[in-house]
Amino acid sequence: MSMRVAVLTILILIAVLTALVSVVKSEEAVCSVAEVKYEVVSTYCDKVYTIAETYNVDTALINVETAKDLLNSTKALIERGKCEGTVFKNLAHAYVLCHRAYIEVLKVQPNLWYNISKGLCEEIANRTREIIEKVSNVTNKTIPIPPVEKIKACIEECVGKVPFGVCVRNCFRMKIKEMIQAENVSISVFINKTKVRLRSYLNLSIGKIISEIVRSNITEANLTGIDNAIYRVGRVIKILQVVREHLKYVNASPIAIAALNLSISNVNRTLHKLKVVKELVREVKELRREAKEKIKRAREKLQELIEKLRKIEERSKEDVEKLLNKINETLNQTLKEVKKYESMIEEKLSKIEKNITTILPKGVEKLKEHFKKMREKIESEVSDVKSRIENITETITIVKKRWRIHVPSRPEEVEKHIHEKIRRPCIGCIGGW
Repeated sequence: MSMRVAVLTILILIAVLTALVSVVKSEEAVCSVAEVKYEVVSTYCDKVYTIAETYNVDTALINVETAKDLLNSTKALIERGKCEGTVFKNLAHAYVLCHRAYIEVLKVQPNLWYNISKGLCEEIANRTREIIEKVSNVTNKTIPIPPVEKIKACIEECVGKVPFGVCVRNCFRMKIKEMIQAENVSISVFINKTKVRLRSYLNLSIGKIISEIVRSNITEANLTGIDNAIYRVGRVIKILQVVREHLKYVNASPIAIAALNLSISNVNRTLHKLKVVKELVREVKELRREAKEKIKRAREKLQELIEKLRKIEERSKEDVEKLLNKINETLNQTLKEVKKYESMIEEKLSKIEKNITTILPKGVEKLKEHFKKMREKIESEVSDVKSRIENITETITIVKKRWRIHVPSRPEEVEKHIHEKIRRPCIGCIGGW
């Protein structure tokens, strides 16, 4: 078994060396490793173009040096291919490998790497056809293919600068080797595997942040998580701006620079949406705190008044009159505070709901439902306090009539609740509690 492996290894080395020698000797030399016809090359370049056109990824960090290496390495391979007059089949295949791996590792914006890859694939296809036409007008003539080892070395060098840990780098090295050894591996399978691993390193999903806020209570942890996301997005923008400067120095195409500008604009919009989410969380947290405090204070006041009403039998008529007038005054003041607070709540809720429309579509419905429930709860609590005020006011009116004390004018909201008949109230039921 070991003898077979050794023989096979020697044969592979001989084949690779033969390929290297053949490329150096002549542009028209036939490569002993593989041969390809014009129709195959043309179809392959079109296929690469289609892959770039249909590719899609999420947002994530980019490493400046890695991006620069990728662009320079690809450009160098294209230029070398032009000088040697090769067909670019393996060059195109290597670019697809770089594209699959690095579009996941660098993951900036779909538009950026989509446009860059599209432009490079177009350049590959056009130069390939130009070279073939120069070499021969015969469509079935075979042309040498550049060796795979040089391309593997280029990819290996770039992977070594991936901005993640050793384990992740090794994972990508392994995946790239698998792709080189098995060209028929499904692109979607490779993409999905790399996405799953990379998502654990960076998650800037607005929808996920919104879901976490809706599912849990609004705490400092939510705000800290959003602050971290804002910091990361801000870092992405700064790095993209540096990359834009590097692209100018490496003579990148205007299309690539324009795509990068569009990418920066998209990330800026993401940053704005994150800041809106943070502001919404802060406003909701503050609103709930105010609601709890004010409603608690109002209920405490009402409870004190009810206790005083329960002890009214022990007082004289004059004391009762003074006490009832004081209670009535406190009730009117409490009612004014509740109305003022109710108006403030309505204003803040309206502002929050207006800001919801600036969030990503997938998060709007969740937030709307969340704020709708919160609004209903606050309105219910305010309504409960107002109802208790009305019940106590009604009880005071009945007590005053029973004691034949002059009944002062009352707020319009509680007049409809006055009983027509004078009756002795049940002390245990005073206040409608």
